[in-house]
Amino acid sequence: SLAAAADQLTSDFPGEQITTEMVKKYFGGRAEAKSFAVAGAAMTGETAQALEALRWALDGGTPSVLVTSAIAGSVRSVARFIGSSGSGGRDADLARDLGVPFWKVKTIRSQSRGWDDAGVSAALRAVAQADADITGAAHDAGYTLERLVLTVSSLRRGR
Repeated sequence: SLAAAADQLTSDFPGEQITTEMVKKYFGGRAEAKSFAVAGAAMTGETAQALEALRWALDGGTPSVLVTSAIAGSVRSVARFIGSSGSGGRDADLARDLGVPFWKVKTIRSQSRGWDDAGVSAALRAVAQADADITGAAHDAGYTLERLVLTVSSLRRGR
C-alpha cells in the first residue's frame, strides 16, 4: 500500500518534491478503520459504509477474527438490549444490566433500532458460520467477511 501511494504521488507530481500537503490531499480522508467501525455500520444497516470500513480494516492489517468478534459482540449486545426491554430506563441501569460501559448504551440503543428477535437470531447464525469459515473452512476470509456484512446489514427490518 505504501509503495502504491508513493508511486501515485510521484506519477502525479513528476520531478516535484512531495510535501505533506500533497500527501494530505490524496490520503487525508482515509481514517484507519477498525473492526468496531465495520460492526457498527453493519448493525445500523449502512451496508456501503460497512463494506468500505471492512476493506480499509483488512487493508490496514486488522485480523479477520477481530471483525467477526466485533460483529458478534454487537449482535449479542443488541440481543441483550432487546431482551431487557431496554428502550426505557436510565442509561446507568441499562449499562449494568447489559454488562457494558455507560457510554456504550447510546450506541447499542441506536444499533437496536430495526432489529427483532428473528433478525438477531439469524445474525448470530451468520456470525457463527463466518467465524467457522474464517478459522478453517473457507479459503477467502475477505469474501467471508463481505458476505457477513451483507447478511447482517440485510437482516434489519426495513432494509
